[in-house]
Amino acid sequence: MQNNCKDIDIISINELFNNSEYKFSIPIYQRNYAWKETEIYTLLDDIINNSNSNIEYYLGTLVVSKKENENGVVYEVIDGQQRLTTLYLIYLYIENYTQFILKNITLIKNKLMFEVREKYSNTLNNIKINAEINNDDNAQELIIAYNLIKIYFDYMRIDNDGINNFIEGLNNIKIAIINVPKNTDLNNYFKIMNTRGEQLELHQIAKANFIGKVGNDVDRTIVAEIWDACANMDNHVQRNFEETVAKKLFSDGFFSFAKDIEIFPKDIDKAWDNLKTKFTVEDNINDDKKNTIQNIISGQCSTKNNNINKNDSSYKSIISFPYFLLYVNAAMIEEDNIDKLYDDKNLLINLKRHLDNPTTVKKYIYYMLQCRFLFDKYIVKKRSDDYDDSKELELVEYKDNEEETYITSDDEDNNIEKKYTIKNLIRLQSILRYTYVSQRNMHWIMKVLKYAITMKKNTITTKEITDLLEKYCINKIKDLDYNNLMYGNIERIVFTYLDYVLYRDNYGEIKDKLKEWKIRSRTSIEHFQPQNPINGIWWEEKNLHSFGNLALITVSENSMFSNSDPKDKAKNEKYSHIINKSPKLKLMASYDEWNEENMKEHEREMVTILQNEVNRILSKEEV
Repeated sequence: MQNNCKDIDIISINELFNNSEYKFSIPIYQRNYAWKETEIYTLLDDIINNSNSNIEYYLGTLVVSKKENENGVVYEVIDGQQRLTTLYLIYLYIENYTQFILKNITLIKNKLMFEVREKYSNTLNNIKINAEINNDDNAQELIIAYNLIKIYFDYMRIDNDGINNFIEGLNNIKIAIINVPKNTDLNNYFKIMNTRGEQLELHQIAKANFIGKVGNDVDRTIVAEIWDACANMDNHVQRNFEETVAKKLFSDGFFSFAKDIEIFPKDIDKAWDNLKTKFTVEDNINDDKKNTIQNIISGQCSTKNNNINKNDSSYKSIISFPYFLLYVNAAMIEEDNIDKLYDDKNLLINLKRHLDNPTTVKKYIYYMLQCRFLFDKYIVKKRSDDYDDSKELELVEYKDNEEETYITSDDEDNNIEKKYTIKNLIRLQSILRYTYVSQRNMHWIMKVLKYAITMKKNTITTKEITDLLEKYCINKIKDLDYNNLMYGNIERIVFTYLDYVLYRDNYGEIKDKLKEWKIRSRTSIEHFQPQNPINGIWWEEKNLHSFGNLALITVSENSMFSNSDPKDKAKNEKYSHIINKSPKLKLMASYDEWNEENMKEHEREMVTILQNEVNRILSKEEV
């Protein structure tokens, strides 16, 4: 639909690519394409989860500047090129891999062009005509993104009917195209965008809603201070309070809550009254400047703004604050299987249940603070300089004036049951983090928070969390048809959890073979015996696609393996870094010869391990 403002056009995604008026150019001053798995899969999740609704869903904005040249009208993309490029790659995939004729949609030639960067434009054209793309003449970042899209559709098992529904649903997905005025100084425009305030985010609107529901200035300021402390996800929450407040809230060197603070209380009004004694805001309630709603929302209501540690942490949270709010909400209620509970676009709707009265507001804020403390203590973090998921995740213990991993305090040899070490818990959380890469799918975090709320615990043992998360994994794989594990019907959790069990139990002395297994993001299913072997040895189709011949690696590693012989993959030093990322793949590579009989033997062993693990976990429930 055309918006009343002549410079804003709100259209569906299908219209965007079907409308011959719109041809886009990515100018040279824009950065290269940089979206990775998390951003691409989050976009696809958003589309799929909202395309079947009759309600229009707004995906975002595309800021452009209209230009005219010898080729006619072209819209230079100022903001939104990552999303636009990804959407175009999705359409190319649908056109190529499914042999699907896009109903009422024609991908316009030269729909998306890259100024000067000829390799980018050539890559898009090669993908469009289904030409060879796995070579240095093409932009690798675009190829990786394209392959990730293919993996997503394979993983979601979207067939032609599903593709049809996907395309039809894009009529409900809208994007706002904002055309800046002619002769705009684009450099100045960027400067303005970067220096002026941005539109309020949903979690800031939610904060205003919560503040507006409590009755007096003291409660309003406390709600705001707790909210702001929890919102900085990259510091331990203790560090985000003013020092005198933190010393009253926490004890034992800030390692636990003060002893008089009740853990997940039933009588929330009584607990809140006690919590209020930890804050000193009475002296400020008449300061109109400090307590305006605008200042409270923007986080300027802190009593002294003298936090314990203002320095940025060397670690980062694996989820953002809006998703943390959603997981706290889900942990507090019974409906833990409704997908919309984890959609950040529905944040305001999901949190509305806590706005009935001041008591419900106080309960959510109180529980949010305690959940945030538990999250910092028991959920893995990534290093702040880890931009490509190349470093290990870690559990980080709060230390006064410093932060250090408490993985070093764990002695596996002295542990009564080796499966309950902190190192092992980190591995377990890491395989979950890298299996469910979208923040909306990290439901295992909610399970930990829900367990703490249910048990009213502010301290959880390594054994408790390990048992809880192993059960979570088993519930994902317990109903598999283990006699028919074939390429295309095996979820990634099967591979990642199997790798975890193999290493945890040191199956086949795997720890000696791998030394220290480093867990990374892996999304591509590798055929160890290739589908198009260069050695001319062809396997029976069923054996080729059987679970025993498959392993999980990265997209780029799959391209590197290409159609190499299994013996070359196993023995060639240039592939060793790939082999060492998966215990299952390491076991496959240890065979003297990789043939169909050995593959079947390996598969029987792996299936037995999985079935024994399922039986072990389920038997605990019966005791």
